[in-house]
Amino acid sequence: MKTNYRGFTINVEREKCLAGHSMLYWTVIREADGWFFEDNFADTEDTAQTITQAMKHRIDDYFLHPEDYEDCPVCDQPHPCECGINDEDDENE
Repeated sequence: MKTNYRGFTINVEREKCLAGHSMLYWTVIREADGWFFEDNFADTEDTAQTITQAMKHRIDDYFLHPEDYEDCPVCDQPHPCECGINDEDDENE
């Protein structure tokens, strides 16, 4: 099941793994630059529609809080980082 949502492509598929179990595999890729937002799998009874909805909610959260999902553009470390780039907001309070 492939869906485009807010500039991302969500692809969710149910396939058998090498051990023969039915697994859900999903990827969420930003269309603009191919950034893998999410790449995962689960041994679950959830449907592809359920995972697609969950990924849409996660994408919505990304637009509200991108700092929770992207590394710092200065030091390339996960937020909160030690380079102090986010400290500017604290100084203005």
